[in-house]
Amino acid sequence: MKTQFWAASAALSAILVASSANAQTVSNGYVGLSYTDIEQAHIIAGRAVGSFDLSKTVELQLDGDIASVDTGISGIGSTTVWGPTAHLFMDKDSFKGGAFLGYEDLDGANLTAYGVEGRIAASDNVSLGLVAGLGSINVSGASGSVDVTALRGEASFFQNDNLRWDVSVGSFKLNPPGTSADFTFTTYGLGGEYQMMKSPVSFTFGWEHGSISGSSSNAYTLGVRRTFGGSLKDRDRNSAPFNGVGANYGGSEGVLFGALLGVVGGNIDPCDFDMQCMAE
Repeated sequence: MKTQFWAASAALSAILVASSANAQTVSNGYVGLSYTDIEQAHIIAGRAVGSFDLSKTVELQLDGDIASVDTGISGIGSTTVWGPTAHLFMDKDSFKGGAFLGYEDLDGANLTAYGVEGRIAASDNVSLGLVAGLGSINVSGASGSVDVTALRGEASFFQNDNLRWDVSVGSFKLNPPGTSADFTFTTYGLGGEYQMMKSPVSFTFGWEHGSISGSSSNAYTLGVRRTFGGSLKDRDRNSAPFNGVGANYGGSEGVLFGALLGVVGGNIDPCDFDMQCMAE
């Protein structure tokens, strides 16, 4: 698992670094690594993002995410979560809006997701974003799939061009096969990113709280990124502003959904997605 994780991370970084050498190919993007502690789970994640100018007003953003997850749950242990996301959007003045299509894979389970997303510069220092999506989780050996609906909003405040503070709130609903019951997973969090002046290196930090079926969890994340194409504000206003499927369906770093997907992949039954019940 760890060998696969580092090999894939290196491949993602190499692709984006090579592409960034041609400014006409990649207008903006970044590669990064992060560490997250979420209750009994520990997660090391890699992410690569590149934005491509298709025309004066149309852009394509491509993401690649991979994470090594030590769930701390008996019977599941460590596993790898990975997946790509594509975003096709219109970039006009202070508004960016379009559609996304993504995939997330974990041993024994996977998510296919699609939806619409938008981001607007509400003022010189504030950006607002909204995502609405649908999807399905398929679990190996299970009959039928789990339908998913997701809604996520966030606000970003730029204290300066290279210091950003974020507030997020999200909700996604699961409808397992063979039942009319719905399970709603909610998250809210705080975070930010700081890029050193005259340097392409930035540092990320965040806290995320999630709850489902009476259980709750807290995720604490630290990360480092290498940015291509200017300041943090440039990245937000000019290109590459969107999250991947993992984040849209369960948390700013995708870790809450990743942990949940690990539980669902290991045992979809007896505790109605109650993470604490399964951990015991």
